[in-house]
Amino acid sequence: MTTKNLLVEGDLFTAVRNLAVPLLLNRISAALSQATALWLTGRLGPDALAAVGFCAQLWVLMFAPALALSVGATAVLSRLWGAGKRRAATSIARLVLTASFITGLIQLIVQLLCGRGLLHLLGAAPAVADLGWRYLSIDAIDHISASAFVACSTVFLTRGDARTPMRITFISSTMVIVSQMFFCLRPFQFGIIGIAMAWPIGNVTGLIISFWLLAQAGVIDLNRFRSIVPRKSARTRWLSLMRIGVPSSMQNVVWASASMVLLLLISQIAFPTACQAAWNIGLRIEDVLTDLPSFALASAAGTLVGQNLGAGKPDRAMRAGWYCAIAGFTINVFIGGMMFVFAKQMACFYTNDPKVIEFAVEYIRISGLTEPFIAMWIILFGAMDGAGFTRWPMYVRFVCLFFIRIPLAWMLATTFKLGALGIWLAIGFSTTLLAVIAAHKFRKGEWKRQSLA
Repeated sequence: MTTKNLLVEGDLFTAVRNLAVPLLLNRISAALSQATALWLTGRLGPDALAAVGFCAQLWVLMFAPALALSVGATAVLSRLWGAGKRRAATSIARLVLTASFITGLIQLIVQLLCGRGLLHLLGAAPAVADLGWRYLSIDAIDHISASAFVACSTVFLTRGDARTPMRITFISSTMVIVSQMFFCLRPFQFGIIGIAMAWPIGNVTGLIISFWLLAQAGVIDLNRFRSIVPRKSARTRWLSLMRIGVPSSMQNVVWASASMVLLLLISQIAFPTACQAAWNIGLRIEDVLTDLPSFALASAAGTLVGQNLGAGKPDRAMRAGWYCAIAGFTINVFIGGMMFVFAKQMACFYTNDPKVIEFAVEYIRISGLTEPFIAMWIILFGAMDGAGFTRWPMYVRFVCLFFIRIPLAWMLATTFKLGALGIWLAIGFSTTLLAVIAAHKFRKGEWKRQSLA
């Protein structure tokens, strides 16, 4: 039985494993490059840590069009591959690859035009804003290659092939890590600029390999440019892709916007730069430890749900979503426990500033307690994305962040004078609530009737 058939037939555990394990290794490779960047940034001081933290929030905002394209492509392509419509799927894949370069260019222009102003608007201290703009001005170049690289990985994954993007990401991440060391430390010692320079080098490498392998798979023909440009019949699916993908990408815009509001709130409490740096450390630790299995299982759930709906098996799609969600919850129980117990050691790995360590330990411990619930909503939202059911998750995430997280954070930090601890508690409560709501909605099964027309 082929891997593709296994997604819609046979043992569900094997299907999840064949997708989730390579996706997890994929994300581990990417996380190692992020961890290296954070470690190097920590050597440059609290201002550099805070600056990269601001830039990470802005990157999520700027990268929204590429994520919209990826989510829309996942829902449409998974159903087409699952239904055995290879010709239509290939045509849509070419549309996605072409559009990824356009979205990357748009993101680059917006970041260059708005990046400096947004750093000041978010309340970054002058020294932090200066470092952040140096980073963003170089990092902007990466938008085109990163957008196209994500699109290529999406095409591979929706075909049921998670191993190829895993291998490519390993090569790309290795290039990033080597470049970071080379440009940030010796021989050039470019500092924060050197870290930013490494990302486009790695993503361009991954993009070149991806295009070559897609050509080998018959998706594109590198000897004919017109094979990459979609036909007019495929272009009519563009609105369908964006109608599905934009609400999902808006979830990331909502998250980034809410995070920016929290950064503004942090700028009003005691020791704002230390607190901003601590939050950046905490987020990167989550990226490396708990987000790895969660997002790997979310991607697996999205592909399995899409393919099984395309094959006319909604009940199997439902089981796949729950299987992935329960697996993610269980994994994060153990990882979250490790975060709670070893919070100080984790914080000290990235910085030796006492105040940053104090704030980071508080965040890591609270986050560790809520990580199983974070895994639950991430995976169930990913499963619903795979069905093209993207509007409801956008609405509920907006409500949880702007009507629960932010008001609660403000009240705890200022009215009850808990400072940074109050903000961390509000984040933990809102993510737990989001998991409960997501589980209830997924169980109702409305997403199984979602039309992609």
